[in-house]
Amino acid sequence: MEPSNANERMRLRAGSIRTHYPGEKRGMYTSYIGPDLSFSQFEPSSDSEVSFMSDISDQFVVPFEGTASIFSSSINLINTISGAGLLALPYTIMRSGWVVGLFSMIFVIVIGSISFYLLSFISDALQVFNYGAIAQKLYNRHVGNLVNILIIALTLGLLMAFTVLIRESMFFFSANPELEWAGQISLIAVSLVAILPLSLLRNLNSLWFTSLLSIVCLVYFMVMILSFAILSNSSSAINTNIVHPINKGSPAPVNTSLNLILAIASLSITFCGHYNSLNIYKEVRNKSLTKMKHIIAIVAVVVALLNLTVGLAGYFMFTDQCLPDILLNLAEYPSAHIWSEIADIGIIFVLVFSFPVVCFALRRAVEDAIFQTEYVRRKWSILISVTVVAFTALVGCFVNDVGIVLDLTGMLAGVPLVFIFPAVFTLSFLNPKSHYNRQFSRALRLRLAIEQREKPLKPLKHKDSTNTDSHTRLSNDDAAAPMEPVRGQKQRKMRQSLEAELGEGGETLKRYYNNYYMGPVQLAQERIFRNTSRLKRLRALSWVSFILGLILFVSALGTTCFISIDLSSVDN
Repeated sequence: MEPSNANERMRLRAGSIRTHYPGEKRGMYTSYIGPDLSFSQFEPSSDSEVSFMSDISDQFVVPFEGTASIFSSSINLINTISGAGLLALPYTIMRSGWVVGLFSMIFVIVIGSISFYLLSFISDALQVFNYGAIAQKLYNRHVGNLVNILIIALTLGLLMAFTVLIRESMFFFSANPELEWAGQISLIAVSLVAILPLSLLRNLNSLWFTSLLSIVCLVYFMVMILSFAILSNSSSAINTNIVHPINKGSPAPVNTSLNLILAIASLSITFCGHYNSLNIYKEVRNKSLTKMKHIIAIVAVVVALLNLTVGLAGYFMFTDQCLPDILLNLAEYPSAHIWSEIADIGIIFVLVFSFPVVCFALRRAVEDAIFQTEYVRRKWSILISVTVVAFTALVGCFVNDVGIVLDLTGMLAGVPLVFIFPAVFTLSFLNPKSHYNRQFSRALRLRLAIEQREKPLKPLKHKDSTNTDSHTRLSNDDAAAPMEPVRGQKQRKMRQSLEAELGEGGETLKRYYNNYYMGPVQLAQERIFRNTSRLKRLRALSWVSFILGLILFVSALGTTCFISIDLSSVDN
């Protein structure tokens, strides 16, 4: 039934969600049927601005109900962090020294876990579950675009490396140069049959089983390398020709060459999964910081076990003879030939099952950068996924080495995303004079002014009817401005501020409420700022993460300059 008057039409309109897609006319309203509304827009009529804004917390924030468990979320985050790069850790430790490598891996996991928590803390406080959107919320759209560009660069570099490694891991083709075309066709077939369908899934929780299979393959690598490391030091295994002595040097605790800086920069991104952590956190069922702490703890323990075991066992087995792929070293043992081929097949599974998880983060960053909204039509998500899979498959077919590109994007994009941005976001959020907190405070002051404006006049108590009639006439005369008289300079300024906002058609006021005043967000932030001891711990952890990230980023810049100079000298 059509509403009878304009006010009823306005209320129906204000209670609906404006969803604008590319190619559609603006101003269309549809009922809400999806998850949270961090980027939704409202367009109430200007004459009803005050009454609409007074209950915006009930109309604007609709929580997203996730379905992922702690176990499935942990599995997806482990798969995001760990992958085929695990087999390169012995070579990296050889370049740094085993003491420096051990300390660096432990330190990076500890600080990385802290930055995971800081990022989840900011996301929970703002009720925004997108890395770039948090940057936009705290600062502006330009900072949000910068974060999205870094995520796109990092994830795209990873995906290109995945496809190159998939083709190279097909040992049944790569051993014969004449069969290179067969490897290319096999890569295209794998991309179409396995990678593309998994990359089209709507949410990450649907990928938890394939992530589990990927982790099973990583555990197989760990057990195999640890077993041969133990056998290489067993006299009985040497006497039975299971393994044979290798001409190798003694383990070096510290490497004093320039390789030390390169190795530390590489080890700094061995716990890099922050670009996808908020996507995972968003899908957790009944999400809370306590659950996220459990997820982070599980992930840290599993990743530490994998990295330390494979890295140290592989290094002590071959020391200064380590190759960038430890499986190439194991091929020197005749008894390890079959196990290495099984591991090569396992690498293909790891890469295929890790691709969709990383592609999901890339797709979300592209959607946020282009459409600037939380929810995008399905056809655009499909188009982005198909484009990414097709592009990376072509790169994998015709490019043989993306190692330098991967190292540079990992150091220049991974280090800020892992260490610097979570710390800066937290420090900015906890700073009362930051841009976000100034705007948030202004929104609360406007809220108070609105409540005073809407408050009706209290009838004065008079004993005689004459005074009552005069008061009635006074009330009728002031009906057009139903605001209680303000007292004091502060209240007068607040009223003037409100009138100025409403004089602009309410657009500025709507923006403040849209961005800074949401009921659950305000309550969450009030709880945060009441706990002063927690604030001190968060500031201390943020400074530690920021200083470490800044040091690593400067070293990464120095490494980049050195590589550029070295490459230019080689060309000359």
